[in-house]
Order: sequence, then structure tokens, then C-alpha cells
Amino acid sequence: MPAALVTGGARGIGYAAASALISAGFDVAIVSQESEEEAEPGWSDLRALGGSVFYFCRDISRVDAHAALIEDIYGQLGPIHCLVNNAGVTSMIRGDLLDVTLESFDRCVGTNDGVCDGRGVERRRRCAPR
Repeated sequence: MPAALVTGGARGIGYAAASALISAGFDVAIVSQESEEEAEPGWSDLRALGGSVFYFCRDISRVDAHAALIEDIYGQLGPIHCLVNNAGVTSMIRGDLLDVTLESFDRCVGTNDGVCDGRGVERRRRCAPR
């Protein structure tokens, strides 16, 4: 089966994308910051759709950890054929942009700009047997 990686797939749009991919015949790796216990109810529902579903609790804003993540996913599912970069966050406290703390701003930009680097997925895909 082809494999897909969905960042931010524990809930919302990412969860819907994972569900659609599983229904289309993909095995899916979901990457999200929620613990496995927090994600478990939805994860179980996805497994019921068929195919393999693997959950990785990771901080996708840590670009230095992307290569290890891709290798972990490759070890479970083989080559990644589809990447859904869905992970994203907003500021920690809603309000005027001028009142946002530097920590909150950095978290937002780091996650939204640091979503899974597709180059690592592509390098690993090219090295995979066809």
C-alpha cells in the first residue's frame, strides 16, 4: 500500500485528511503534539477504516528532528508517497499582534514555517526500491 504522512493529523483538518487517505487505500503516519493517550480515541476510529495507522508524538517545529522522524516512519511504512503538511498553531493568547510575546511569536512561526521538510521525504523516496 502507498504511505502518507499527515502532520497535525490528530484532529480537525489533518484528521479528516488522514481519514480520506485511509479510505483511499493509504497506510498513514500521523504526526502531532498530542500524547498518544490524548489522540487515542480518534486514532482507534482511523484504524477501523482499514490499513495501517501509526502515531508519532513529535514537535514538528524542531527541524533538526525531521530526518529522524522520516526514518522512523520509513521503518514502519516504507517509502512515503504523500505528504500533507497540515500542522500549524496560532499565538498562545489571542489579541493584538503588538501584544504577543516573543515566545508566542516564535512558537507560531517555528511551527507554521517549520512543518515537515518535504526534501527529506523526497530524498528517502528516491532511495527506496520501486
